[in-house]
Amino acid sequence: MCISAKIIMCEEEEILSKIVFKGKKSKFLQLLPSSSDDNDENEEEKGSSYQKDFYEDEGWPMEDEIVEYLTIQSPSASLPESESEDDGVTTYDTDKPTSKPTTYEPTKNPTSKPTKKPTSKPTITPTSKPTKLRTKKPTPNPTSKPTKGDPTSQPSYEKYDGYFDYKKDSPYGPEEWSDVDVSDSEYFNFFEKFDNECNGPEQSPIDVEPNMQCPDDHKINFKNGRPKFNTLDFVILPQVLRAYLDQPSINNDDGGIYLGTRADFSNLSEYIPAVHVDVKVPSEHYLFGKQYAGEMNIAHYFDKGRGRIVYVTILMDATNDAKHEQLELFIKEWEEEALKRKIECDGKKYKRTYFQPGYDEMRKIWQLSDKQKSDWDLYKFATTTYHCGYEGSVTEPPCSERAIYRVLDLPMQISKDQKKRLKNLLLTTLDKNCNIPDIANEKTGGVNRPIQEQNDNNVFCCTSEDWPLKWEQEYWLSKWPKKYHGRKNIFNGKD
Repeated sequence: MCISAKIIMCEEEEILSKIVFKGKKSKFLQLLPSSSDDNDENEEEKGSSYQKDFYEDEGWPMEDEIVEYLTIQSPSASLPESESEDDGVTTYDTDKPTSKPTTYEPTKNPTSKPTKKPTSKPTITPTSKPTKLRTKKPTPNPTSKPTKGDPTSQPSYEKYDGYFDYKKDSPYGPEEWSDVDVSDSEYFNFFEKFDNECNGPEQSPIDVEPNMQCPDDHKINFKNGRPKFNTLDFVILPQVLRAYLDQPSINNDDGGIYLGTRADFSNLSEYIPAVHVDVKVPSEHYLFGKQYAGEMNIAHYFDKGRGRIVYVTILMDATNDAKHEQLELFIKEWEEEALKRKIECDGKKYKRTYFQPGYDEMRKIWQLSDKQKSDWDLYKFATTTYHCGYEGSVTEPPCSERAIYRVLDLPMQISKDQKKRLKNLLLTTLDKNCNIPDIANEKTGGVNRPIQEQNDNNVFCCTSEDWPLKWEQEYWLSKWPKKYHGRKNIFNGKD
């Protein structure tokens, strides 16, 4: 097995390192926990079947190509022969100490005067490749201090470089997004192309209607890992509610590898990590001509070529007014974040008011099996594994055309109260300057980009006629409508 390492020095964080494992069916594949190690209570179907004639121009990876995972341990540590699998975590013994940190001393005789002629503008084009995975919590264009005194008639965030809104006739609206300064976009942590592509030919969202046969040969395989709910990082941006997820890492103490929450997509990749969850109200995508109350996107980072994000898109339907207990936990965390910001804007000291349920109660809410050792499961949000797919873009500036969508064909059921609270969070949460954002679309009252008609890419939908399921969870069966197509090949005995 060939191992190579690269150190990335960060100014604000500890030393990060990336270990890249290579080799056809190499020993690295043994590091990936089996479905039983990962507490996946279902028998995992066979891995991706790669079709060379599909996505051929993008060079999608075969099994013998590189799989990368972020680590937080010094790359000088060796990976000796001895391995043990305890509770689903692979560990390594090393007798090599962590390399000593470099110390720096201040300049003894600094110049007394600053540079006389600094450049008038910052460098817009990066000079090197960006860090692949995000920093802990990116700051969405704040000034250094909140605005003091009475706010101006126009919110101060309109002055930011990179500001945009969703108003039809606004100079910052969707029709003008191609003029937005995107030099500081968080998405450039994932992509190796740093352009504004909002006028590109493959934009999202779209009205999902199939125009080709399903090319996938198996379901999306999910592995939840062993995440802890209290490690989620909930943030409220003017355009989206977001929760950042734990990333693949190596334990500094025992060398145990944590592969994180991840998914395997047919004809795309082996398991790639989920990086964050986004929620918007109303939905940006339409499904078969219908817009829904909201949309959840689980973003997976695909480190191939210039970088990709693969979204599992779950639409939200409030028609039946059915409370979603797991989504409720997310909403309460975002509400707590909104309260924290208000209290701090009032100049008061914040103390947490909402406390998460205990471990046993959390497991009950997420309906976890005895084999699962975590207290929550990201993929319980998935309503099915049958989906429609296409290639498109990120739905906000820089609108990078490096996105792949898998839109589940069965919406999540939520209550009308939950829909109202999600919308309220997006429209009334104070920004970093303690102003109420005013970016919503006048017609929808939400932060949804209009349908992009110019995207004429192929769109496919996969049903039980394309690949029947050999088994399925009672969790899904209890939620599927009686006439849902996914039931057909489960109950008629087909393999």
